[in-house]
Amino acid sequence: MSCSRVQADTVVFNATITACEKGHQWLRSLMLLQGLHAARLQADAVSFSAAISSCEKGQQWARSLWLLVEMQAQGLRPATLSFNSAISACEKGHQWQAALHLLVELRQLALR
Repeated sequence: MSCSRVQADTVVFNATITACEKGHQWLRSLMLLQGLHAARLQADAVSFSAAISSCEKGQQWARSLWLLVEMQAQGLRPATLSFNSAISACEKGHQWQAALHLLVELRQLALR
C-alpha cells in the first residue's frame, strides 16, 4: 500500500481553529488563520468566525474587532454569529461603545 500526501484544506484549518477556540488558545487560532494564506488557501466566513469566537473567549476584544473588519475587507459577509462573538468580546473588555457600534453596523448590514 502506498502512502499519498494528504494536504490540509480550508475545512481542516477551520476545524483546527475551532479546536483551538474550544481550548482557549486564541493566539494559535490567529496563527492558523494566517497559516491559511501561507498554505495558499482562502479563509472563508467560517475561518474568521471561529477566530473571532476564539478571541472573544480569550478576552481579546480589539483583535475580534480587527478580524471583523478584515473579514469584510476580504469581501466576506459576517454572519450574525461573528457579530455576536465580537459584541461579547467587547462586553468582556468593558467596551460598551464598541459593542453599540457593532449593533448599529449589524442592523445596517441586515438592510443591504
